[in-house]
Amino acid sequence: MPDLFATDIIEVGAAMEHDSKRIVREWNREIEVEDRHLAARQDGWGKIVVWTVLELMWLVAVFAVLGLVSRLY
Repeated sequence: MPDLFATDIIEVGAAMEHDSKRIVREWNREIEVEDRHLAARQDGWGKIVVWTVLELMWLVAVFAVLGLVSRLY
């Protein structure tokens, strides 16, 4: 009978080890998702600069077209 008890302990230990590995993988996934969100927030300055430059280029293009059209008339 002691052999069965020892076998049960080994199986429980293996199941706990497998479960702990699964938990660690889930935590790693959550940490990676959080890191991606933080990285996206830190890119804010770059996005602001790019959008500002694009808007200025758009305004320059609009005024250039208006200037060309007004010279034609």
